[in-house]
Amino acid sequence: MGEGAIVEVGNGTYFSPFTRVIATGRVSIGARCAIGWSTEILDTNFHSLSDESSSTADSTSVTLGDPVWLGSHVKVLRGVSIADGCIVAAGSVVTRSAPEPNCLLAGVPARIVRRGVEWS
Repeated sequence: MGEGAIVEVGNGTYFSPFTRVIATGRVSIGARCAIGWSTEILDTNFHSLSDESSSTADSTSVTLGDPVWLGSHVKVLRGVSIADGCIVAAGSVVTRSAPEPNCLLAGVPARIVRRGVEWS
């Protein structure tokens, strides 16, 4: 964790072995989340990027809703928000937010492959 970074974890959330949360700004993980083996959650890419017309910050918050299930070897990258009740399939790389609740996301990059899912 970077100096001044904030990591919030809700009640009942658990982390499987070899999980990494890399924060330089803010990472918020909701209640009752299941974080699979060897998962990485990063709010930074450690570099800023700019060109003639724009620039991007190196750190942008990550938010996981209540409850979210991240399968093994998932990567959640900076600036991503995942809505309540979502499941992210093993090996997926989440590069964009998933604002719709109760969805199954899968792939590289992750996308919604099923709606109306529930897990417990």
